Amino acid sequence: KEKQLELSPEAKFVTKESLREELDLLKNNFKFVRSQTFNKRQCTLGLGLFIVLSVIVNIVLGVCLYTNHTNQQNDATIIKGNERKISENKKMITDKVSFCAYKSSYTTLSTTVTYDKLTVDTNTFSSGGLDTATGIFTSPVSGLVSVSVYFSPDSIQGETATQTSVHIQKNGGNLEEGWISSTVQGKGGNDDESAGKTILLLLNKEDKVSVFMTDGYRLESITFCVHSI
Repeated sequence: KEKQLELSPEAKFVTKESLREELDLLKNNFKFVRSQTFNKRQCTLGLGLFIVLSVIVNIVLGVCLYTNHTNQQNDATIIKGNERKISENKKMITDKVSFCAYKSSYTTLSTTVTYDKLTVDTNTFSSGGLDTATGIFTSPVSGLVSVSVYFSPDSIQGETATQTSVHIQKNGGNLEEGWISSTVQGKGGNDDESAGKTILLLLNKEDKVSVFMTDGYRLESITFCVHSI
């Protein structure tokens, strides 16, 4: 007796077409999963690159800010230095040193000439000046000065000629360019000769300038002047 095959309502026959559709669906699902994994890798790589670039940008920005701050400090220092120089230059323009001393007669050889009085006395600084008792000018500030010395040499009566010489001194030393010499001959006690010169000196603060009598019989009508330039 033949047996009949009974199929339940849920049972289906598997055909080639249905199998192909199932396989295509599995392939598509696999591609989707693979694409999602690849996208995650891309996101991770992109995030890493972003972090690296952010660090580099922050470093560059920090260097730029530090450099700018340093430049600003340097500029501020330069500005302060220039302001100080401008102030000093203004002070040099407004501040003056001007002295003239007079001596009627001087006869002591190998000594610094001293003076009877000051004919000009201008000093806007708090130190320095020309001391008539010592005959020494002390510079209150560094700078260029004009130094002038003029006198009338007197000879000894009865002698044929008398050489009279003085030196302008700086800090106690004779200046070669400060040598002044005159030779006169006395005629009945009348001498009509005069001598002198003006030189420029670059002085430091506290430098000293004076006139030293080297040779001769007598100096008359001596004038010693120092003026800042």
